[in-house]
Amino acid sequence: MLKTKLNKPNPTSKLIVRKELIDKLESGKEKKLTFVSAPAGYGKSTVISQWIDNCCLPYSWYSLDKSDNEINNFLHYTIAGIQTVYKDIGAEALKLLESNSSPSFETIATPLINDIYEVQEHFYMVFDDYHLIENQQINQLVTYLLNNLPDNIHIVLITRSDPSIPLARLRSQQLITDIRLSDLCFNSNHVYDFFKKSLNINLTIEDAKNLESKTEGWIAGLQLTALSLQGKDDISEFVQKLKGDNRYIVDYLIEEVLQQQSPELREFLLCTSILNQFNASLCNFMLGINNGQEIIEHFERNNMFIIPLDNERNWFRYHHLFANLLQHQLNLQLKDRIPELHANASQWFESNGQLVFALDHALAAGNKHEALNHFANVIDHLWKSSRYQTILQFGGMFTKEELIKNVNLCLNYFWILFQSGHIEQAESLIYLLKNHTTDEAELAMIYVCINNLKVLTGEIESVYTYSELELQHIKENVDYWNILAFLALGEAHRHKFELTKSYQSFDKAASRAAASQLIYFEMVNRIRSSFVLWTLGDYLGAYKESKDLLDKLNTTGSNNSFSNDLLSSILYCKVGNFLVHINQIEEGLEKSVRGYELSKKSTNQLFLTSCTYLLAEAYYLAGEYYKAINIVEELDAIPYKQVAKYLCDLADSLKCKLYLLTNNHDKLKPLFEKNIEADKRHAFEYILYTISRVRYHIEQGKILETIEMLKEVAEELKAEKGYGLLAEAEILQAKAHSLIHQQDEAIDYLLHAVLRTQSAGLIRIYINEGAEIEGLLKKVKQIVSTKSNPRFNKVDIEYINSLLRVFEKEKKVPAITSTDTLSSRELDTLKLIAENLTNQEIADALYISITTVKTHVRNILLKLEAKNRNESVVIAKEKGLLH
Repeated sequence: MLKTKLNKPNPTSKLIVRKELIDKLESGKEKKLTFVSAPAGYGKSTVISQWIDNCCLPYSWYSLDKSDNEINNFLHYTIAGIQTVYKDIGAEALKLLESNSSPSFETIATPLINDIYEVQEHFYMVFDDYHLIENQQINQLVTYLLNNLPDNIHIVLITRSDPSIPLARLRSQQLITDIRLSDLCFNSNHVYDFFKKSLNINLTIEDAKNLESKTEGWIAGLQLTALSLQGKDDISEFVQKLKGDNRYIVDYLIEEVLQQQSPELREFLLCTSILNQFNASLCNFMLGINNGQEIIEHFERNNMFIIPLDNERNWFRYHHLFANLLQHQLNLQLKDRIPELHANASQWFESNGQLVFALDHALAAGNKHEALNHFANVIDHLWKSSRYQTILQFGGMFTKEELIKNVNLCLNYFWILFQSGHIEQAESLIYLLKNHTTDEAELAMIYVCINNLKVLTGEIESVYTYSELELQHIKENVDYWNILAFLALGEAHRHKFELTKSYQSFDKAASRAAASQLIYFEMVNRIRSSFVLWTLGDYLGAYKESKDLLDKLNTTGSNNSFSNDLLSSILYCKVGNFLVHINQIEEGLEKSVRGYELSKKSTNQLFLTSCTYLLAEAYYLAGEYYKAINIVEELDAIPYKQVAKYLCDLADSLKCKLYLLTNNHDKLKPLFEKNIEADKRHAFEYILYTISRVRYHIEQGKILETIEMLKEVAEELKAEKGYGLLAEAEILQAKAHSLIHQQDEAIDYLLHAVLRTQSAGLIRIYINEGAEIEGLLKKVKQIVSTKSNPRFNKVDIEYINSLLRVFEKEKKVPAITSTDTLSSRELDTLKLIAENLTNQEIADALYISITTVKTHVRNILLKLEAKNRNESVVIAKEKGLLH
């Protein structure tokens, strides 16, 4: 950690104090956010620094650079900054950051916020150069802090451009103090005072007005002008000759400033401009000099746009704009020296243990061999600190041929590509590595990587081939790779509908992970095994597995590395899904939505896809078909088919149910035009596809075909004990026989289904199947009540009664129509309309385009049959959509 980034730049005494700005800042100090936004060189950081000093405000200061786009890096520095004032705050959050489970930013921020609640005084968290942040997750984190920090904690953002945080909403709630370009620009009075009182340069009032006009109040330009005026006899003539174009002024003044320096100083400025931060030792080594400290002190005394980064004045940087212009001049004048300068900088950073900077400069120097060594040495650290974006950035600078020279580096980079969705690049890299090595231990790890790729694409036979190869070669003590091997094997068995073997593979992976205290991987495999348990018909076992894991997470909370939102997301969805199944709809949907929203904050496509599917199914089971369609169709916008093929198959099966129930027959056609391979390699897909076709045939009245198809699929389900799906097939058999008046057969099939589901108390699996099932249940109840048939002795009469009560209750609830139902995004838009936000403000708040907002507004008006926005709010409140 570079501690200098946490030091406030101290304004020079030569700058005038902007009393009117400090008064404005003081008047807004009770608000949540102070937002200072203007182009480079307008004194943004200076005025905040003056405000803090003049008003003796307690603060933390964080000077950002490009490397801070890694959210873990950002959180580390943010916490470290707070700890410069309150040393006991953030300890729990730091433990989470240093774990290997990659918890979400909310998980880390929550204990930090809880700690901050102990602070009684007003405290200011300053983020300087925030425009360098491009990572949307960091914007979401800052928004989360703004929404949840106590009122006495304030955030100050200093930036050149507006970030993607809900500024419009904060303004509408009067929670923001805005300092803009118009506030920061020097007027002629400021210019006059600055030159005459601070710099002892005699300007006339007319000269000051002229400079105001030509520089447009740009403070850095005025400083450069002041430097250029040194030694000039006719100030007015010089000012008069300045060009009015701002960029021209900058280029012209830089030339003037540089020309006034000695050759030694000019060379120092140009050569050190490649550094984001520098100290005397680095400059001396890089340039082969011994007077770097003297030169730096000279520049600081003469206001040469050099900014100290610590109170001891050891580390410095140039003003960003000044540095950019110096680099331009360096490229023009000393281009041949640039590789050597970067090479020297790389060597210094390596000697001082700062390998990321060493790698950066080695690449800039064109020294690929040295850079690759640095990358190999630092990738484990980057992986453990979750700096995946940095790994992708550096990895993309090397060819595959260069990367495979280091196996550990190549494998780590493969997994980052794989998890980030760069499947083709990952595949190309790992096959090249496979052909490059003959070492058995290395090949075993390579086979694991390839196996996981094959699972994604559904190449089942290849999965078995590589599973066998990897398990032959992996050593017993290589726990991580063993776990991944069995995980991939479990997925392969699931594709082939070998459910018992699939469960055993996941269970073996989970047990190995538990033995090695790899808790995250233990829970991932337990989650997958619970999916298999449900398919096996062990509904309660699947629920208990998920509930126990969720309870474990909630009990241990943030004190454990595995307590993170990624795992919680899918567990909430699975628990919620079961509760909806047993007709505890309100609680079930609440948990399902919670899990879905948690998954949205993650970039893990597998968890995101799983939660989206589970929420859509929960809405379907609850009878909210249009909400279910809105959610399940969200999957089409993400590459979920590359994440897990079984989820794609489940999603298509759910779409078929929904489109049939809502008469969207035009959307069914693509589902049945797929090329389904009717073989054992793809048994899971084929079974789901067959059940979907059964539903379609029932709708078309092809009952006899339906019955035959169901008999065939039932045999396959029984062979692999797929009793979870078999119950659905038996309900459909009952429905089909009932439609052709074969009541005995229909009752018999329904009886089998009831006996499979009654111990778990499943309700909703029957409700959406319609009146035929209700009629059959009444006949089952009659037979059970009269005890006229011993086959019915095992049927729980109260279970039948509970099913019939729900059927009766649902008749009294009016059907939900598409015109009444707003999508989740439309509801979000409607809520902001009710707050009187403009389309642009809604776009800013929801991070969407204004065109998308207009589409949502149009849909809202159509669905609510409203004439305008105000009327839509009134109607929505009447319908209970808004409170």
